[in-house]
Amino acid sequence: ILLLMVFPGFAQLTLESSANLIVESGSTVIVTGGIVNNSGTIDNKGTIENKGDLVNNTSTLFATTSTGTFKFNGTTAQEITGNFDAGFYGITEIDNTNGLSITTTSTGADQTINGELKFTSGTLTFNGFNLTIDSTDPTGTRPYAYVVTNSTRPLKRNVPPVSRTDTTFPRHT
Repeated sequence: ILLLMVFPGFAQLTLESSANLIVESGSTVIVTGGIVNNSGTIDNKGTIENKGDLVNNTSTLFATTSTGTFKFNGTTAQEITGNFDAGFYGITEIDNTNGLSITTTSTGADQTINGELKFTSGTLTFNGFNLTIDSTDPTGTRPYAYVVTNSTRPLKRNVPPVSRTDTTFPRHT
């Protein structure tokens, strides 16, 4: 029985043949070489620290039951790429001073964050793709942690329930 569950992956994590990665509450998975999804699903109720790029080459990567934290925290600039929306659920955290971008190449896809978008450090850049965020206000935005809309593609936000009238977009001032 493992009481402390921290699993560092010192290579690239590749999901093939309908593979499922299940991360239980209280567990942490650290992947240093990035994640490539060719035919799998991640059900994350713990923490996944991704230190490389995220490549999603199949339908939605994250299970709708994911409530954990998926953290981008590499030491170099990171990208979300592949031909499909990863469909983030739970908390998506940007903690990389070199930033995260939706791919800088023509192959890529618009992305959706269906839970909380949390900034610790670094920026999230669109590069000609759309980003849709849930109705929850992004947290942690400040002069060194914010969304960069560097093209004509928009930041989209789901409208909060009728009982709430304010909608906040992260901005750099």
